[in-house]
Order: sequence, then structure tokens, then C-alpha cells
Amino acid sequence: MIAVVRLEPGDQWDQNMLDRLLAGELYPHSVPVEYREPWPDADGIVLIVPGRYWHDRCAEITAEITRYRWVLAVRTGDEESLLDISKIEHPNLRWWVQTPRWPRDRAAHRLLPLGYPPHFNDLPAVTRPDKNLRVFLSAQNSHPRRHEAFEALATIDRARMPMVVRETGGFAQGMPPDEYAFLMATARVAPAPAGAVCPESFRVYEALESHTIPIADDLSPVYDSRGYWTMLFPDTPFPTLTRYSDLPGYLEDALADYPRLANRVAAWWIGRKRRLAGWLRTDLAALGADVPPQRSLITVVISVSPIPSHPSSDILEATIASVRAQLPDSEIIIACDGVRAEQEHRRHDYEKFLQRLLWIADHLWHNVFPLIFDNHLHQAECARQALDHLDTPLLLFVEHDTPLIGEIPWTGLSDAIMSGVANVVRLHHESSILEPHKHLMLDDTPQDVSGVPMMRTFQWSQRPHLASASWYRGMLDRVRHRQARTFVEDIAHGLLIEDVTRDRSLGWYGWRTWIFTPPGSIQRSYHTDGRSEEPKYD
Repeated sequence: MIAVVRLEPGDQWDQNMLDRLLAGELYPHSVPVEYREPWPDADGIVLIVPGRYWHDRCAEITAEITRYRWVLAVRTGDEESLLDISKIEHPNLRWWVQTPRWPRDRAAHRLLPLGYPPHFNDLPAVTRPDKNLRVFLSAQNSHPRRHEAFEALATIDRARMPMVVRETGGFAQGMPPDEYAFLMATARVAPAPAGAVCPESFRVYEALESHTIPIADDLSPVYDSRGYWTMLFPDTPFPTLTRYSDLPGYLEDALADYPRLANRVAAWWIGRKRRLAGWLRTDLAALGADVPPQRSLITVVISVSPIPSHPSSDILEATIASVRAQLPDSEIIIACDGVRAEQEHRRHDYEKFLQRLLWIADHLWHNVFPLIFDNHLHQAECARQALDHLDTPLLLFVEHDTPLIGEIPWTGLSDAIMSGVANVVRLHHESSILEPHKHLMLDDTPQDVSGVPMMRTFQWSQRPHLASASWYRGMLDRVRHRQARTFVEDIAHGLLIEDVTRDRSLGWYGWRTWIFTPPGSIQRSYHTDGRSEEPKYD
């Protein structure tokens, strides 16, 4: 259990997202934490320091943390950057810093987003999937940057661009929180003027959490902060501005690119939250904390591309539900291919489907990472790039319209692969080995492998299969060498047969492909036919 020490004052909005991160609610990380009073008996601590209130007590903090072997410190609540983190000393210390000021905070190991307030923690309760409001801003008009933002919005024809724009009397003195969250979640674009000191404001993250496109302010009202957002997020996908006279044009451009831009921003934000969870594990381990392994050895990779039933997500939701019932703790990566030229007519419906998928993945499902590709890469290349995000030794590959069924001994199947006996175990889509396929089997009867009945085969199928992730990377490289854009099965099927035909058992040993063959029906997946009657494109 990792001890977390929060210095007073607590219960600050700028600690809300941090608290959700530590609790595993932002994205799962399998690190158990426990909040403790200062200063607990522990090997090390995560120390939350509200910098504005502790900037003149650095020596006191330094003295207190000498008792710990390691410290992961987080500076929050300090947009003035009053607390100089270099003045807190420890031989094994890493800093995460909110609202950073360069070069003063150059000692920071990570830059932490300000985050969103608590009334955005449960958005499904206050929103709906349709976004009819074009623009939303409810804020104090309290400094020159805010004045310029409101003045720019006043020049826009509201009949042509429907918007809700309100000036409030002070911080958190506007509309009720639920109403505010609802309007943010139903808007397409949200201008986000700078805070009182820092270019960051809660509004940017309220928009991101709502899958609304923020237009972020790159200028502080009190210092030259240009480049702030690229410092914080080098891969920032949302617009940032320095001149509010340009705001109407930014709004026009963002709305013209809706929902594509909103989808890319939402996917990026989910990935950012996932990265924060990864940073937590990485930094705690680097400091020497006792970090438990991930709860599952398996990452699920699901391939998605445009199909006739989009924008409905029913087919994918059924598959996800079947996977989650089998593997409650496994991460699911959804590899969403781009639109091929032959399916350009499906682009609009596909983007609406992605919009639905991203909302469900972010706010209703857990441990699901949608990976969206702008260009058509095809299944094999999407899978290859998805594997770059795996940090487990095993993967379960599932096409979007192939739900799992029946009892599956995941521990035994995993042991068979981890031991090296198998590289791939197929979950069959028929009740038995069909007669025309028996010549592709190396066994007539099942073998017991790690307590699981399995049969060797040299027939490749892209229907659901469990595999060694390291082996799969090599296999996909071979597929890519043969043909860059392809279905995996279209190339892997022939490669496997070629290897076995040429090298017999040694050829099979390079693949070590098996089928799980329990007594009775061996069917462990079925097909909901997402393609329907549409032709299969090469």
C-alpha cells in the first residue's frame, strides 16, 4: 500500500483529478494507495503540497521527509509558482508540478495538468450523446484576456452560430454546477480564456472531459507565457491562440471540422489520462517503491473499421461486453482504422460512431483505450501500431464483430504461452474441426497442455486468439514485409502453410499455433457479420 500525504489545505478543485488518478479512477494502474496524516511510518510517500500555502516552509518539508527512502512530490494550487521545488531537498525525490513556470520549475520530472472540478466526475448523469450547442462560455470577466474574449464573442452572429455566453460575478458564482456541466457537455466548442495568473484554467479540462473542443489561451494576463501549451503538452491537438481578434475564425474552423477534430481531441485526452497512470507506475518503480504487477497478463486488441451499421455501436458494444465478462481486469485497446477510398461515403457515419465509442470508452467503460488512425492503414498495420502501446506479455486479438462465448480457461491458456509451448491459441468459431480443415491439423486428438486440452494446427485464423505479444510483433513484421496494407489472415495464413510445407515440424515450431479443444462443442466465439453484404476490400 502506497502512503499518500496531503498537506493542508485539502479539498481543493485543483487536486480533484490528481485524487482520481491516485484512486485508479482516471485510468486503472493497479497501485493501491492509502491517504495518511503527516508524517506516517512508511518506506516512502506520495506527498501533495499546495504550493501557495507552503512556499515559505521548504526547510520544514525537507526536514520531515528525511525519514523516507523515497518521495514522489506533487505541487498543486500554485499558479503564481511561489514554491521553488529546488529548495526542497531529498536524495531520492521526483517532482510532479501543476501550473509550471519555466525556467523556475525546470527541476520538475513531470508536468501535471490542472484538471477538472468534482462536478465533472460523473458526466453520464448530466449529459446526452448529441451536441447541438455550438459554443459555450460562462466565466468571470475579470482581467484583460477575459475582456478580449467576451468582446470577440460579441461580434459573432448568434443566429448563425448558436451559443451560450454568460459573464459571472465571481469564481464559482455562475449557474449551478450540474447545469454548467450539462451545457459544457452538449457544446461543440468552448473558448477557455486564461486564469488570473496562468494560461491554464479548469475550463480547458472541463471541455476535454466533455469531449468538447477547447480553444485555449496561450497568454497569461500577467506574464509572457507564449508556448505554455506546447510545454505542457508537446502534442497538443486542440487550438490555442494569442490574439482574441482571431477567435471567430478559430470557432469557424473548429466547427467546420466537427466531429472529426472533437474525436481526435477526445482520443488524445483519453490517451493522456492513460499516460498519467503509466507515469505513476513508472515513477514509483524508479524511486524504489513496491509496485505490484498489473492485474492481468493480457491486453485485448480489437480491430475496428467502417461498416454499414455505423453510426450504431451495437456490434462493438456486444463484443466488448463479451470480452469484459471474460477478462474484467484486462486493458482493451480499440484500433480504429482510417477510412479507405472505397468507403469515403461512410466517413460521416464512421465519425459519428467514433464519437459514440469515445464517450462510452471514457465515461461508461473502464480500462479501454481507443486508438484512432487518421489514414487507412488496414488491419495488420493498425494491429502492429497498437502493439506499441502494450505493456503485458500476452494479447488477445478480437475482431469487432466476433464476441466470445463459453468457458475459457485463461490461466491455463496463458501458462501454455508463457511456458513457451505455444505462441498462439485459437478460440474456435465452429463447434468442431470441419472436415475440409482436418488436413491442416497436426493432431488427431487433444493434448494436455498446462491442464488445457489443445490441438496443434497450421491453419491461421484471425478469429479470436491469445498470443505472445513479443512473438506477434515479429509475425506482423513478416506480414508487413510481404504486404503493407492487408488483413492479417490474408498473409499469415499462407506464411504458416509455407513454413510447415518447407520445414515440416520445425516450420510449425516457429509459429506454435494451437486450437483450444475442450470436450463437446469447441466453439468459443461467433460472428455478428459487421460487414454484412458489403464486399471485402483487399
